[in-house]
Amino acid sequence: MSKRRWLLVGALIALVSAGVIFFDTQLLSAHLEYRHGAEVYGATAEGAVSLPAQEELPTVDFHDLTQINEQVVGWLWCPDTTINYPVVQGQDNDFYLTRLIDGSEGECGTLFLDCKAQGTDRNQVIYGHHMKDGSMFASLLHYQEQGYYDKHPVLYYITPEQSYEVRLFAGFTTQAVSAAYNRRFDRCDFKEWLAEMKNQSDFQSKTTPTTSDQVLTLSTCAYSFQDARYVVMGTLSPV
Repeated sequence: MSKRRWLLVGALIALVSAGVIFFDTQLLSAHLEYRHGAEVYGATAEGAVSLPAQEELPTVDFHDLTQINEQVVGWLWCPDTTINYPVVQGQDNDFYLTRLIDGSEGECGTLFLDCKAQGTDRNQVIYGHHMKDGSMFASLLHYQEQGYYDKHPVLYYITPEQSYEVRLFAGFTTQAVSAAYNRRFDRCDFKEWLAEMKNQSDFQSKTTPTTSDQVLTLSTCAYSFQDARYVVMGTLSPV
């Protein structure tokens, strides 16, 4: 083999090696990010939340939570799933995309209520990342399957003022900007909107929302098309 060919082979080997090192570094970085997020949220839940026995609700110490972050507005829990997280409401919808509950940087971010949400809104929207390790809101996409919904038809949203059972009635893929994120309606428009949301659902639910209900919408990224989102909707019923 000529000297020139040896040089080419050497260069190719070097490029491949550099690519492998870069790929391994990316995997290690992602692993550390996920572990950091898991540690922070695990410690937060251990310190502020007592999980229930049988059918009771978790007990959430909002005093302790607000010592960690004064923007905490609630806690979201879905039994027998990974969803067991605090919910914050920031001044915008960007900050908590890359910040954990304690303010440290982290790819998994924090579940956050839309920054413009008000208590009187008919539709309250909570955003969360779809993480590759299954954390945060990744499990929402399981609601594409009827069997998953049948096992997990309700979630619980606990706030300092009131605890709610979230009775799910719809889950579907939508655009990042769509009617699913509308917050305010008149009575007639709200009735039409509820019917439209339920008709799109991937699962069949016995819960039929009415115009007297308030809706909680959970939103995460989906990848079936550009800027796709998966939303799961439920009625807020005080418990």
